[in-house]
Amino acid sequence: MPPLGLTGLLTLALAASAGHPAPSGLELVAPDGARPVSGDVPFLVRSAGPLRRVAFAIDGWVLDVDRRAPFGYGRDGVLDTGTLTAGPHRLSARVEIGGRTITLARTIRVAATAARPQSRPAWSDEFTGPAGRPPDRHKWGYAIGRWGRTAGELQTYTNRTANAALDGAGHLRIVARRQAAGGAAYTSARIHTLDRFEPRFGRIEARIKVPAGRGLLPAFWLLGGDQGGATEWPASGEIDVMEVVGQDPFGYQGTVHGPQAGAPTRDVEDARMARSRAPYSDGFHVYAVEWRAGSIRFLVDGQPVGDPLTPAAYASLGGRWVFTRPFYLVLNVAVGNEWTGPPDATTSWPAVMLVDWVRAYR
Repeated sequence: MPPLGLTGLLTLALAASAGHPAPSGLELVAPDGARPVSGDVPFLVRSAGPLRRVAFAIDGWVLDVDRRAPFGYGRDGVLDTGTLTAGPHRLSARVEIGGRTITLARTIRVAATAARPQSRPAWSDEFTGPAGRPPDRHKWGYAIGRWGRTAGELQTYTNRTANAALDGAGHLRIVARRQAAGGAAYTSARIHTLDRFEPRFGRIEARIKVPAGRGLLPAFWLLGGDQGGATEWPASGEIDVMEVVGQDPFGYQGTVHGPQAGAPTRDVEDARMARSRAPYSDGFHVYAVEWRAGSIRFLVDGQPVGDPLTPAAYASLGGRWVFTRPFYLVLNVAVGNEWTGPPDATTSWPAVMLVDWVRAYR
């Protein structure tokens, strides 16, 4: 983490769970909130005792999740006041310590001269770098092994560069191969931003060229940030920004999955679909979701797909709206499932999904 260069060390106001006082020695170190700031705004959490997890957020929009010291943000200069409007913003850190969750919060003030147009993403990956380099480990992790077996998926996900790597021309290649590994006949990659970037609301988009072929399911999606924790799928929530079935590359679908009211293990889905005159696999397209507390809208190349999804409409389907927590991003190519069926002799290998960029805006 770069030197702080702070105007002061602040022990900020604490909102502790169940009204208990915060442990002594717990501090959020940040610039003095009375003075406008510009440029990078570094901050960190200090504690006299061990911390399990710290999630940093600006205005409730989760930017980073740390599970190891020094529990600070700004290592890559991502927290830049140029991504914020001029004026006050709420800086917060949710700290897991001693079996409790405590929120440290303070207002920071961005100088008018520091603010830039909001066309600049708050988080992005442009996939620049030499061919063969793996995705940036500070931004992406891997799901590894046999995922989706019960849904008929036939791939093993790996962290090999043969399945996920930069192409040297500004793209990420996610490659499904007909290659036996881990008890499966195919290999592929599924990368995610869990514990790295977990936004809560905003516009999330990616420019992608999908592969075509029977049995393929390329996807760009979001999962609830507590997936694998106390809340399991579908209660954790899922937002599928893009799915294009390989044997029908003229069709696009954006979908949400969540729990049935009163039955959290039962999935309730609501989808928006579009048809194109040319296959989506013929070129790059921008797939996006505009996600707010009370609505989710899907877009392809800037054009809305159907009406926004809302809590009321979702409730009419029997669902419980869980799309208000932080979610993390996922990119993958699945091989075979209940939707696509298995590949056949017409499927070409390797099957490549090219990702030009991924961007997130508040």
